[in-house]
Amino acid sequence: MAQEQLREATARSQNRRPRVVIVGAGIAGLSAANRLQSGGNLLFELTVLEASDRVGGRICSFEFAGEKLELGATWIHGIEGSPIYEIAETSGALEGAMPWERMDGYPTTPIVKAEGGLVVEPVLMKPVTDLYSRLLSEAQKLRVSDVNQAANGSLLKIENALSGTNSLGGFFRQGLEDFFHEQEKTPKTEVASACPTMDVLALRKPIEGSRSDRLSQSFSHGWDLHSLQEGVFTIHENHERCVTAADSLYDIDLESFSEYREFPGKQITISKGFSSIVNVLSDNLSAGILQFGRKVTKICWTDSHLGSSVPPVVLFCDDGSKFQADHVIITVSLGVLKAGTGVESRGFLNEDGKSYRKEIENKSHSLCELFHPPLPRWKLGPICRLGFGLVDKLFLKLEPFQGERMHQHMQFIHKKCSENNMFSKDGIPRWMGKTFSLYPVHKKSHILLAWFAGKEALEMESLTEEEIKKGVINTLSSFGYVPRHPLWSKSGSSECADNMLHERMAESASLRNGDCFKECLQMNEDVPLCSIKRSRWGTNPLFRGSYSYVAVGSSGADIELLAEPLPSQEQEGRASSSHAAPLLQLLFAGEATHRHHYSTTHGAYLSGVREADRLLQHYDWSN
Repeated sequence: MAQEQLREATARSQNRRPRVVIVGAGIAGLSAANRLQSGGNLLFELTVLEASDRVGGRICSFEFAGEKLELGATWIHGIEGSPIYEIAETSGALEGAMPWERMDGYPTTPIVKAEGGLVVEPVLMKPVTDLYSRLLSEAQKLRVSDVNQAANGSLLKIENALSGTNSLGGFFRQGLEDFFHEQEKTPKTEVASACPTMDVLALRKPIEGSRSDRLSQSFSHGWDLHSLQEGVFTIHENHERCVTAADSLYDIDLESFSEYREFPGKQITISKGFSSIVNVLSDNLSAGILQFGRKVTKICWTDSHLGSSVPPVVLFCDDGSKFQADHVIITVSLGVLKAGTGVESRGFLNEDGKSYRKEIENKSHSLCELFHPPLPRWKLGPICRLGFGLVDKLFLKLEPFQGERMHQHMQFIHKKCSENNMFSKDGIPRWMGKTFSLYPVHKKSHILLAWFAGKEALEMESLTEEEIKKGVINTLSSFGYVPRHPLWSKSGSSECADNMLHERMAESASLRNGDCFKECLQMNEDVPLCSIKRSRWGTNPLFRGSYSYVAVGSSGADIELLAEPLPSQEQEGRASSSHAAPLLQLLFAGEATHRHHYSTTHGAYLSGVREADRLLQHYDWSN
């Protein structure tokens, strides 16, 4: 049957070239188009439909205040063997005249402050940072059998997932609890000697209500050793949320976390901007292949036999245009697939795992608007189960300092606050409550960058620029920084709060014992805020988020199912059918379809090449 299908395809190609339509001009779509065109224009009739007015998708470089920045993809994750690095190097994209984001690597050692202005010294942070690094390394090396040897069935796996034992977040928190348990066994004098600047917080127990007690509470702003260490750990967790795009690390499947891979070698940014990579790919395409402003709203494919002269797939666009194709390579984001097929993320975890099938059955016929007929249940499953998260960037343009002074790399330890509260007790807005750092994009830059993930990112997208500026200013003031901005006033309650903090600094001198304490509250550190620029990947209907992750209850096998074409010879019953539909009508590419390189630009690039090669092999044109 396979040979018959191949002969039919070959015979059809003798009458006309097979028509291939690629949906999306991101790096996956462009790599596929370049690969298919590599043999010249004699093989395929090729079209790339792009809904927006630019190439790149979630790659979007821009200029802001005289610097080259990235709204989306930023890093080449390892240069050894990376196709992205090869393109950047050969095209000269690694050398540019303009300052660019992270051109000099990571920022300098951060100044870490707890809410209220308490400076947390590196000596306190090191044990917790070392712990987190060890746990992360262990999670990356774990084998499936190490994580849950008993999870032989899907229902048992889901039950363990719900208890947190199968999540990355649960693994991290168990490690932290073990750390605290061991620390409790350590004499407090040893804790203090390891971190002398925290001896009051760790050891001193003044008489309740006494002046010493009041001064101690004023000085520490309510923090103790345990809460500060947990805060340091939370900094790393919130950083990992932005790395993985998960709203919570409890959403990430621990079994599959170790399957993620990066290329060896340095991680670097691109001086001419990541968009220069996709521009190289788009410039390689022949005129007329790329069509902008073509948002595909319906893809009609067939599950029955058609005559060889009739292309089996028809695509409809929102501008009324229509395209026929023998093969369609779909490179839209997993977020768009979720919306276009009507499935909802993680619905399968309800009712002891039984709602997954019910969810698919109820929605596959009524809400599958993008595909007709609806995708089969085995394809909807991974679309439902796999995670697709949101990560946003917020760039803050500040006034340059006079002389050689440079802006600091700041990290923040927030007090715990209920997610139901719009603001913390210190006035920090909820959407800023998990912001772990604010740093200059390179050492001499006056543009600072903050990262947001999950619900906080989505809330940030909904705000006006003035609301964002005000939220940033309130947050920085709660950590002892005094921004200069028209929204910030030195009158009223703000001045009162500032004076109270200065009084605490003066009073705290009576608590010092020799050189045990450094200056723990640093006030009047100007952060002169001018303007902002942010990404909005979550509310953009062309993306509906940033990138994928393997969610609790899913696995790397789901990624491979997502990458399976429709129809394919390997599907059950396909090879034995005498009236089979044309093969490979729908092919799927994009970062979410690469088992080991999901969430990356090189994963997206390689997935596009993979699907192009699938077609070339189908027609026996791979050479």
